[in-house]
Amino acid sequence: MPRKKRLPFVRKLRDQLTMGQAQELLWSCFAEPRHFETEADRRRGWEQHRAELMARTRPGRRPSAYWKYDLETYPAVVREARILAGAKHGDGYKVPVYEHETETLIRLGLASPADLAELAGEVAFSERDPDLSRHTAEDLARMRAALASAGVTMAEG
Repeated sequence: MPRKKRLPFVRKLRDQLTMGQAQELLWSCFAEPRHFETEADRRRGWEQHRAELMARTRPGRRPSAYWKYDLETYPAVVREARILAGAKHGDGYKVPVYEHETETLIRLGLASPADLAELAGEVAFSERDPDLSRHTAEDLARMRAALASAGVTMAEG
C-alpha cells in the first residue's frame, strides 16, 4: 500500500515557544530581543509561559525573565556587588563578587523552602569537599549567614 508523503512539522504554534524563545526567557532577557519581534512580545511570552519556565529552573535559581519582568530590575541592581579587598585581576582591576542568587532571594523574602534546601545542600557539599567547591570560605560564610537570617540552622562544617 502506498504511503502518504508527509511534510515535516515546522510551523510555529501560537501557544508554544520555540527553543530559541525559551532559552532567551531563561538566560538572556537583558539583551535586545533575538527570538521575539519586540520587547512587548518577549514580555507576553514570559507572562504566558511563566509557570512552565519556572518549573524548568532549579531551586535557588530564577529565569532571566523573572528578574526583568517580575521584579522589574536588573540582577546587578538586585544583587549588591561587593569588591573583595585585595582581589586583583589583570592590571590591578578589582573583581566584583556577587551574592549567590539564592542569597538575593532570601534577602528579598522570595526564597521558597526548596530554594533554602538547595543552598543549604550546596554549602554542606562545599564544606565537606572544599577541593570540588567553586566557593571561597568568604562565600560560604556569607551563604551561612543568609540561611541563618531565613531561620535555617546548619551544623558547623
